[in-house]
Amino acid sequence: MKKFLNFTILSSVALLLNGCISGWGWLVPYSFQPSYHKFKKMCKLNELPNTEEKYNKILGYFDLSLDTLDWEELNERKWKVTKEHGFYRQGIYEYATTNKGRQLNSRTSIIAAFLSNQSEINHYNINQMSIGATWHTKRYYLSGNEGTGIYWSEETLGCSDVAKKIMSQKEQIMQNKILINKLKNNAELAQAAYGYFHLVGKKFKDEEQYPDDKRDKPITLHDILDSTYKGHKTPNHKLGNPEELKGDMTPTQVKNFFEKYELLDYYPKFDTKNNKQKEGFHACLFQDKESKEYTLAIRGSFDSTDYTTDFVNLLKDSTIPLSFFKNL
Repeated sequence: MKKFLNFTILSSVALLLNGCISGWGWLVPYSFQPSYHKFKKMCKLNELPNTEEKYNKILGYFDLSLDTLDWEELNERKWKVTKEHGFYRQGIYEYATTNKGRQLNSRTSIIAAFLSNQSEINHYNINQMSIGATWHTKRYYLSGNEGTGIYWSEETLGCSDVAKKIMSQKEQIMQNKILINKLKNNAELAQAAYGYFHLVGKKFKDEEQYPDDKRDKPITLHDILDSTYKGHKTPNHKLGNPEELKGDMTPTQVKNFFEKYELLDYYPKFDTKNNKQKEGFHACLFQDKESKEYTLAIRGSFDSTDYTTDFVNLLKDSTIPLSFFKNL
């Protein structure tokens, strides 16, 4: 029993360390093994467009080309593709064949597959050619059952494994792009929430330094966010009632923003009774024109006493003002 245990332990260690010097084994990542990169490079040929250039690159691994293939021999191994095969496409993939295959080395074996819509496959009617490669990982694991007994089995990789990995990487890249785009959209929505939309419809001050097409002209929705007009004022601008544009977006950014979003409402409104902008809670409601998704963008309160209120409530009393929740 002790000898058997020692044998099991030693054989397991040997399998783990196997090839650390020669280039494989459980402890040697695939990325460190040259034969894996050659195998992967072959499999990536399947991603190329179906052209003669691709076909000859594949056949090059067999020391062949479209001109030197034995088409008669290929047609002897031909079979009719059916829906059960999974890759049948009427009028495109109706007949298939393969070459003899080739053992490149102790790690890699390859075979080429041909698909056509003609029963007599030749140089001119191939609709697709692919290479099937098998790579021996030299990584072994226990396998078997009561009937076969327990034995060491080697793991192998095929081009389908490479394709899955590439697809997974592409999906991850796509998810990252979606996330980045969403973060960008949210950042712009937050930025737009700081627009002084209560000034829409009011007129620019008649100042010489203002553009001719804006002097004494009504302020538009785009003007509010456009950094071109940052610092421009209305005739009613004064201390205690600032009416000054503070947009931070470029003209192109503003154009793209309002092509994507619609401003449905904002709060607070202009206090016409006291002829000044109301102070306190400030937010904007936007809607995506395509998805119809709503976004409530909440900015810092528009309040001259903010700093005093924040200090008293948060630092002294460690509380959030009740009026904030009421406004929400």
